[in-house]
Amino acid sequence: MLSDGRSPSHATGPLPVPGRGSGQSPITRTPPAAPQTYPPPGLRHKDVAIANGLKLAPGAATFIRPAVSSAKAPRPLPRLVTVEPISAIVAVGAYSIGSIDFGVIVPRMFGVDIYSHGSGNPGATNVLRSMGRKAAAVVVVGDMAKGFGAAMLGGLVVDKTTAFACAFFAVVGHCFPVWHRFRGGKGVASAGGGVLWLEPMVGLVFAAVWVLLTLITRKASVGSLVNASLYVPALWWLGNGGWSLVWSAATIVLVVGRHHANIRRLITGAENSLAPR
Repeated sequence: MLSDGRSPSHATGPLPVPGRGSGQSPITRTPPAAPQTYPPPGLRHKDVAIANGLKLAPGAATFIRPAVSSAKAPRPLPRLVTVEPISAIVAVGAYSIGSIDFGVIVPRMFGVDIYSHGSGNPGATNVLRSMGRKAAAVVVVGDMAKGFGAAMLGGLVVDKTTAFACAFFAVVGHCFPVWHRFRGGKGVASAGGGVLWLEPMVGLVFAAVWVLLTLITRKASVGSLVNASLYVPALWWLGNGGWSLVWSAATIVLVVGRHHANIRRLITGAENSLAPR
């Protein structure tokens, strides 16, 4: 209550402000000091200087910041390509599967040494010329099964990229079979079997293209080389990339390289035509 009986809520006029005619000092607020973050808590200035190899004179009252080193951190070494043991095992298995050459085994079942017949190549085309369609069909199915099984082995045991690698090693085994003195075929059917597991629709299309071109031109190498030229682009178009395409390209380089004699004969017009018995 005020001296005149009124409550403070009914008082009129401004309240006196210290410092304005009242003789009192105005109220001032002192901003808080910024926290000192250097040196760290618990570390004396002298300790900081000694840690940086500096000597302080007795009674020194200032602290010295450590010199900032201008040396750059060394760059990390590039990561090397590592091969997991399981991947190496399935790759060896794929090569061993590919080395089972049906172009040699099937003729031997009928007492025929395919190396001494026709072109001497243990492939389905030479078996077709030398022994007929039935024997050649068995060889084609067997060679495709090698590529299919090798790719499936890599895909189920490791991953799809390893499946591409196993398909490549199956073709290597077919071309250079360890079981047959490294005298193998050209790898077309084995590569086709591999892509049939990796990308079934591509495999089916390639098989149809090979049959169609072979029937039209009467030259098996034409269909094989056309499919080889479309192999990597088709896999890339379906979303495959990275090491999968690297292994695919290696497969095609090997297959085309094995057809070097056919390519020369196609250029000169001397390529052999199919003439089954």
